[in-house]
Amino acid sequence: MPWCPKCRNEYVEGMTQCADCGCALVDSADELSRAVLMQGEAGKLQELVRFLMANQIRSVRLEDTENPEEKQVTVEEAELARAGRYRNVFLQEWAREHPEEWKETAGTEEIPEGTETEDGKEENESRSAQRNLSRSGVYEDASQKAESFRSGAWMLILVGAAGLVLLALILAGLLPLRLTGLSGALSGLVMGALFLVFFISGLSSLKTSRRLEEKAREESDLRRELLRWCRENLSAETVDESIRDLPASEEERYFKRTERIGGLIAQNFLNLEEGWLEGLVDEIYTELFDETKNA
Repeated sequence: MPWCPKCRNEYVEGMTQCADCGCALVDSADELSRAVLMQGEAGKLQELVRFLMANQIRSVRLEDTENPEEKQVTVEEAELARAGRYRNVFLQEWAREHPEEWKETAGTEEIPEGTETEDGKEENESRSAQRNLSRSGVYEDASQKAESFRSGAWMLILVGAAGLVLLALILAGLLPLRLTGLSGALSGLVMGALFLVFFISGLSSLKTSRRLEEKAREESDLRRELLRWCRENLSAETVDESIRDLPASEEERYFKRTERIGGLIAQNFLNLEEGWLEGLVDEIYTELFDETKNA
């Protein structure tokens, strides 16, 4: 089945272009080539993976290496440039929180700009990067929530319905089981109530999934409208011209630019969810400033 290398959406046979981003589709997910982002100690890389996932790097994976004491983080090449910027921010914060460990590995890893060491301290001007790292929640769009609720709902409904049928067959004497005496009656009452709760919870979750499906359709329509507006009104030049004192560091430029893009969108589209908007801003940034694509 065709896949979009950028959005990671799967399409039916015959489709050649992504409906969301316009990228040419590849024949299968196996063609989405991967690159090694970082290699090292497992605990540190697990934190990096969580940070990348929180920032919508969807293709990130933690994989084994030939050295059993080390792991490696890989991403699809389409997300490598953006993942590299987030990795640099992660390493800056890791160096501040683990100064002794960083000192031990200083000979093998480059100290990111803005890192505090015993020899000197620099203030990192990109405060938005620090806020980005401290966020613990990962935004889950409405379609993902709807799918999660729907699968859980059908599981609860099936378990509840099967349990109620089984209990009815036992009470009707059609199964070689007996619920006799006070203890049997209490057991039957408790099981019946439990299965009924499962069934009702499943119906409630199914109803919630349908509301989320409607919200997902609204998000999809809004996303298309926002992308259309950004492509018509924003360019790399207009974004940079609207930023006062554009930093020299590429990482700091990234956060200044994404902050500015988000601000311009928020001025024209009110009441957008922050996590949802951040994912869209990263996509717009890639379109505007991805050197490989522009080349």
